[in-house]
Amino acid sequence: MMPIIRIDLLAGRSPETKQQLAAEMTATMARICGCDPAHVYVMFNDVQHHDWAVAGQVFPTPLPLKSQDTGHPS
Repeated sequence: MMPIIRIDLLAGRSPETKQQLAAEMTATMARICGCDPAHVYVMFNDVQHHDWAVAGQVFPTPLPLKSQDTGHPS
């Protein structure tokens, strides 16, 4: 078994945030699926703001991120 986790995010997250997310997603997948964490792959897809729309509206500019890179506007 080789699980692959794909995560789409608005561009702008720090490498530290992605590392924490990858570690936690890997641990959770391994625990639930009973697989070796070494065989869990995590792929991040950074989507530019002008390539992402919500409720029919494209994000015109990057949203301000909180200091913890949560993605919620400050």
